[in-house]
Amino acid sequence: MGHNWWSRSCKTTPNHACEAAPTAVTFHRCFHLRVKDLKLLNSQQIHVAITSSRNVITSNLRVLAPAFSPNTDGIHIGASKGVEVKDCLIQTGDDCISIVTNSSKIRITNLSCGPGHGISIGSLGKFNTWEKVQDVTVDGAFLYRTGNGVRIKTWQGGGGFASDITFRKF
Repeated sequence: MGHNWWSRSCKTTPNHACEAAPTAVTFHRCFHLRVKDLKLLNSQQIHVAITSSRNVITSNLRVLAPAFSPNTDGIHIGASKGVEVKDCLIQTGDDCISIVTNSSKIRITNLSCGPGHGISIGSLGKFNTWEKVQDVTVDGAFLYRTGNGVRIKTWQGGGGFASDITFRKF
């Protein structure tokens, strides 16, 4: 039911107020979680959020939304450690995968991504805060019709930090 939200988004209509839209599925404070064989279609905003979790494996997910859908990240990872995303197809209007806020040991393998913004680390350090993302590996990704491919977003002077980032087999 994302269409109703997208048309009211401040990203597509500048005179609309920016309101947070619902996330389709959130896994918060999960440990040793396995998520597989799901199809998510046209979320209002983020499709899958993994937050404050440890040792999570997602596999065989299909995440679909039109290229014009604003803020429809496929998989959003925040404050989590040991997250593996493998064998996924993500087609959205925003980041296929976004990684933020003190996340580490992230492994992405066999990803098909596009359209959208690609794989994003950040934004880090907004409002002069200290945030870091480290030990991210992308191995085997097919990126097509993406605005950025792979990017690290930081705020100038804000203290955001990304390290140990590895990209293979694009």
